[in-house]
Amino acid sequence: MVAALRSAVLLVALLGASEGHRGCSGCSSAAEPSPSVLGNYSQWAVATDAAPCANVSRRIRQKGGTLADAAVATLLCMGVVLPESMGIGGGFLATVVK
Repeated sequence: MVAALRSAVLLVALLGASEGHRGCSGCSSAAEPSPSVLGNYSQWAVATDAAPCANVSRRIRQKGGTLADAAVATLLCMGVVLPESMGIGGGFLATVVK
């Protein structure tokens, strides 16, 4: 029984590995250009998976909040808007330039 299970796992692994190398005919690996506008920012910028959360961050900064305040507010918003993307191992990246 164990030998049969090992053989099945090995067969699936080998078939999966060979399938991954075939690729798809007619597929392009080049990404489409982004429609977003390139910007040069001197103070701060925010990038989120949800536009409402970027607006939350912007409003916090406009009201005199720190970058940390804006980051926490954005993370809380992301937890509500996209809970599947947040939590342990969730997405957040911050770059602060002084």
